[in-house]
Amino acid sequence: MVGIPLGSLFVVLTIAAAVLGKFLSSARMYTYVGALAPREQEGLFLGYTNLSLAIGSFTGGARRSGHPQ
Repeated sequence: MVGIPLGSLFVVLTIAAAVLGKFLSSARMYTYVGALAPREQEGLFLGYTNLSLAIGSFTGGARRSGHPQ
């Protein structure tokens, strides 16, 4: 690892850990939400599964930049 700055290695390992976590949890999350949904509304429930992530991304981005978008 000669020539690779420690900060860059930390960024790569952090991204790899986040991707691995998403990879391992996403299938289980959809299975769980699909099992909770009523029979005729499975698509609706699965469509709204990532709504909390979208809202968090939007509000977190606006909060970080200091002004609403």
